[in-house]
Amino acid sequence: MKTKISQSLIFLLLTFIFSCEKPERNNPWDEKANIDPLSWAPQNLQIEDVSITEKKLTWTYDDKNIEGFKLDRKKGDESWQVAYQIFPKETRSWNDAEIIPDPDLTYSYRIYAYAGSHNSAEQFVSTSGVIAAPNNLQISKNLITFVTLTWQDNSTGADGFKVERKYEGGDWIQLTAITTNSYEDDDFDLNTQVYYRVCSYVGSYNSSWVVNDFNATIPSPTDLQITNSTITSVTLNWQFNSTGEDGFKIERKYEGGSWEQLTTVTANNYEDTDFDLNTQVYYRVCAYVGTYNSSWVENDFDATIPPPENLDITANSVTTVTLSWDYSHSGHEGFKIDRQVNEGAWEGEFETLNAGQTSFSDNGLDLNNNIYSYRIYAFYNQYQSTKTENLITLKCGYPLIDTRDGNEYETLEIGNQCWIKENLAYLPSVSPPSNGSETNPYYYVYDYQGTNVSEAKATSKYQTYGVLYNWPASLDACPTGWHLSTDDEWTVLIDYLGGESVAGGKMKEIGTIHWDSPNTGATNSSGFTALPGGRRYSNGFLTYLGYIGDWWSSSVHSGYPLYRSLNSTSGRSYRDYDSKAYGFSVRCLKDN
Repeated sequence: MKTKISQSLIFLLLTFIFSCEKPERNNPWDEKANIDPLSWAPQNLQIEDVSITEKKLTWTYDDKNIEGFKLDRKKGDESWQVAYQIFPKETRSWNDAEIIPDPDLTYSYRIYAYAGSHNSAEQFVSTSGVIAAPNNLQISKNLITFVTLTWQDNSTGADGFKVERKYEGGDWIQLTAITTNSYEDDDFDLNTQVYYRVCSYVGSYNSSWVVNDFNATIPSPTDLQITNSTITSVTLNWQFNSTGEDGFKIERKYEGGSWEQLTTVTANNYEDTDFDLNTQVYYRVCAYVGTYNSSWVENDFDATIPPPENLDITANSVTTVTLSWDYSHSGHEGFKIDRQVNEGAWEGEFETLNAGQTSFSDNGLDLNNNIYSYRIYAFYNQYQSTKTENLITLKCGYPLIDTRDGNEYETLEIGNQCWIKENLAYLPSVSPPSNGSETNPYYYVYDYQGTNVSEAKATSKYQTYGVLYNWPASLDACPTGWHLSTDDEWTVLIDYLGGESVAGGKMKEIGTIHWDSPNTGATNSSGFTALPGGRRYSNGFLTYLGYIGDWWSSSVHSGYPLYRSLNSTSGRSYRDYDSKAYGFSVRCLKDN
């Protein structure tokens, strides 16, 4: 029995011994444990910014039978500060609030779990003390002299911002240190490129800079307009393109001169009433701030005094004329009139009129014997306009008295032409018909063979038919204000009377007192009253008195002078040319 009990106990003991598992040695505290250090190390070590001077470390950890965590810290090239921080095992984060915001300084951290004298593997992370820089620096130009800077703040915990400025080619100069993200500058140089930069700062440490610039040139005025208010007054207007200027400078110069400042104004207009006249006047305008100017806008105008226009002279009688003219301008003092009689000297300032007058009557004239020329001009002080000139001679229909010899002639208007109604009788000398020339002037009286002018003038032929002229004499025979008609001017007369086929009859005196019978077609409906003065041939022969009337023109054809001819047997007018030595009658035509 005892033997069986003993055997059973031995069996049970062996069964217990061999059935029990060998215990695991995975406790970090166990001195004999052989645990992989990585297996119980902290995980997911992260670092983030709390502020510029503070960093937050976070990690994860599965529950282990540990005592806690240790954190080593290293700053730059310094040695590691071992166990810089020791945390309870429940800790999963820690803030380092002793960060120096120096971007060149690196902070390194390593964290590990510990149990007794045992440490896990380390987790490592590093960072630097970078201050987040601002960005999106904007410059708003409120006035010429005033800008606002704004920027995006990307930092937390900075002491503020530093604002610096420089000019093209210059050095940066600090303007201010502020805590807001905007700054107003009203003290910068103008007419240059202005640069700004902004950084965040903590103590003596700065972030990187954000930079922007703008052109501080003062905008120039534009569209300078000059309006002539009067002859002596102009108004300047311009478009201003700026805000904040002190005003505008206005300068003036004359052709070939130098610029001189007239004034400064705050409005965008100016009236000038004190400029020189009869010259080109130039103006320029700029905006200014203190000693700074914008570029200039320029314009000019012609300050010439406008002359009177459309001077008309009307003969009221042989002794009175009325001058009238147009003038649409103002600002002048008045008008001055010069007068000339015939080809004599001008009577300067013969009459002075006030500015409101546009007509003047001149009395006591002798239009029969004189030609009167007038010129009128506006004036202001010592300045005057150019002179508008016109002249007046005998009005067609008034008698013409030739001042050279006192002969009086009736005048006649046919169409737009004014003719003397008689054959010309001007006789400065007289020759017998046997003498003649194609180049020198010769004067003849029909049937008179002598050289005595008085005797010749006493003859009935002279008193009825006038003088026969060779062509050289005819060219200068007419009195002043009249001329020997051209062939074209004869054509104008003939065409006006219906053409060559009928014009002769309309020009001839009616009847047979002077014209030979039958005086065909003669009606004298034109009033021309042509008389048959005959002719002198180049051989000295006088003939055809009563049958033919010939009248020179000043025109030539193939070297021969042209003339017009009428005869008693036809109502036609004839056009022909012949020797310059021939002697024909002359009819004068009034100058235009």
